[in-house]
Formats: sequence, structure tokens, C-alpha cells
Amino acid sequence: LRKQSIETLSKPKEILVLDTNRSNQINIGIKNLPSISKLKVLIEEMDDKIITREGVEKLQSLMPCEEEITAIKDAQKENSEDIPLGTAEQFLLLLNSISGLECRLKLWAFKVDFKAMEKDICEPLKSLKDGMTKVKESRTFAKILSLTLEVGNVLNRSQAKGFQLDYLCKLSWVKDTVTKKPLLYHIMKELIANDPHVADLSADFIDLVAVSRNDYDQLQSNLQGMEEECINSLGYMKLAARYNNETSDLVSMFLTNAAERIMSMKTVIKLVISEYSKFLSWVGMQAHLHKDYPPKKTAAILVEFGKETTEMRKLILTEILKENKRKEKMKTFDRSKSTAEKGTPRTHRIRRSGKSLDGKNTSPNPRADGLEAFLDAAAVDLKKTKRRRSKKINLDDFDISTM
Repeated sequence: LRKQSIETLSKPKEILVLDTNRSNQINIGIKNLPSISKLKVLIEEMDDKIITREGVEKLQSLMPCEEEITAIKDAQKENSEDIPLGTAEQFLLLLNSISGLECRLKLWAFKVDFKAMEKDICEPLKSLKDGMTKVKESRTFAKILSLTLEVGNVLNRSQAKGFQLDYLCKLSWVKDTVTKKPLLYHIMKELIANDPHVADLSADFIDLVAVSRNDYDQLQSNLQGMEEECINSLGYMKLAARYNNETSDLVSMFLTNAAERIMSMKTVIKLVISEYSKFLSWVGMQAHLHKDYPPKKTAAILVEFGKETTEMRKLILTEILKENKRKEKMKTFDRSKSTAEKGTPRTHRIRRSGKSLDGKNTSPNPRADGLEAFLDAAAVDLKKTKRRRSKKINLDDFDISTM
């Protein structure tokens, strides 16, 4: 019995053919995948509800090579005691049993990616279209352009009918020589003076933020890549005979729909880019300069200008609010001052004679009144004496002999 137990312990529990690193890689990779017993059916049906895009990538990275499959099969033949294969070895044999696995996984990955790729192309196109529409409909932007043109013609003593789009970037750093305020400040102040409820320009340019972050040349390249992938996937239709009926119909329907949607996106891109060219002409851009202003650059200029006008608008409105508060404070002070003057009794200035300016006697002491009268009379006599002396001096100095 003891010899039998020793022999049982020495027997391997499973057949391991792969090296430790490869075995660990597979065991870690399949950890989040469904069980091996269900995996084959899910792969054949391309069920992306259970196996995600990440799972498809895992399957593509773990595909077996011919040497590994040969080694596993040889180990199975040599196994006379029905010892099971290791988990990693079973997984590789399962993948090898699926016909056209590489093509299936590529088609599956394209199917899973298609919606995301379509969204990445269509959303920027929609943002560009909506952004151009809102810019054209913006009354605030039209007024700013008009004022900027007028100011530019005055400063340059010209009669230009338009200006380059880049000039909008200069409005915030071109300053006057007196107040050192930027030109944009004076333009916005004039605009607010004419229309105190002028709208915030950044709100009109909200769709252009997404446009400024996308390369539209790259979008066309991505669409071209989708078209090539779809053409390659059509070659996988040859494998449809090996699929079950449901999978065959699914592949056929998906590829047909994908081809139609790709053709539609190509048409939409052409229309939007054509509309963008007209937009540049509407802004005043000459046709030969259109190539120098891709949507990303134009949107970045307008978005930055929108931020600058918003900040300047806030600054001017704050100044106006402070000035209105100051005026209101002065009015309140003037009202309180006038009210205080009306409520205070008028005091009479007292002369030495004891009489007020209106001639009324205000002194309560009669003796004090007599003293005041005496002092007044003495002062009058003193003045008369001075006048006589001055006249006498004039007579003495006068030479009679000259008469």
C-alpha cells in the first residue's frame, strides 16, 4: 500500500508542455474570459455582448503557433494514462480547432471597432457644421467684425472692405498711447454702450472647441482605412460557408451595412468640407488662402478670440457696475446733505452793534448794546480825524505861488 501511494503522488496531475512564461501569460490572459467550455461557441458567433473589444485583443495576442500545437498533440499521444492537459494547453488546442480563426478575429475586431470609428468621424463633422452655422448667426460676432473694420479703417486711413482672420488675435495686445487699454477694450466698450445686453461670444463658439481639437485631414485618412478594412473583410465572406447559418447571415448583414455607412460618411465629409470653404469666403478669406486655414486652425483662432471678448466684457461690465454704484452713492449723499440743511435752523451773525443782519436786536443786555454803540461811534470819529489830517497835509504841501 505504501508503494502504491508513493507512485500515486509521483504521477503528474496534468500534462504541461509550454514553458512557464508562456503558460503564465495565457493563464493571466484568459482570466477575464468565459470558461473554455463556452469560449468556442462565443467566438464562432462573434458575441460582442459577452466578449468585449479588450477580450478580442486578448484572443488575438494569445493565438498559438504551429510548434506549440505540434508539441501538445505529441504529448497527448504519449499520454497512456489519460492525464488531462494543463489549462493553457487546453486553451491553445481550442483556438486551433476553430477554422479561419485569424480572419474571424479580425472581422470581429472590425465589427466591434466600427461603431467607435464611425462616432470618431461623424461627431467632429457635426461639430464643424453646427459651429459654422452658429458663427454665421451670431449677431455679436457680426457687430464686432463691423466695429473692428471701422476702427481699422480710421487708424490706417483706408477704406478696406475686410481684414485677415489673424487680425482678431492682435486686438488684445494693440494698445492706445494714452490709457494703455487694448483695442479690443475700446471696441467692446463701444459695443456695450450701444447694446448693454450684448451676448457672450463664447456661448456662440461652443461647438468650435471640439473642432479646434480635431485634425480633419486625419479624419479622412481614418475613413480611408475603414474602407480598406471593409474591403478586406469582404474577403472573409468566403469563410461564410464554414459558419453556421446565423453567423453567416450576421457577417453578411454587418459588412453590407458597414459598406453603405462608409459611402455615406465619404459623401458627408465632401459636403461639410465644401461648406467650410464657403464659410472661409464668408469670413472674407481669399480663395488662394483657404489651404492655409484648415478647420482646426480657424476654430482655434475663433475660440481664443471668444475667450478674450468674454474676459473683456466682464471687465467692462464690472467697471460700469462700480461707476453706477459710485454715482448712486453720490446721489444719496447729496440728498442727505440737502435734507440736513433744510432741517437745521438758520443762525444769525451778530454785529458789534448787537443787531443781526436783518436789523433785529439780538443782544439780551442793554448795557452791552450801549457799549457796542459807543465803540462804533468812536470808530467813526477816528476815521473822520484821519481824513481831516490827510486833507490838511495836502493843503500845506500845495504851493500857492504857482497860482
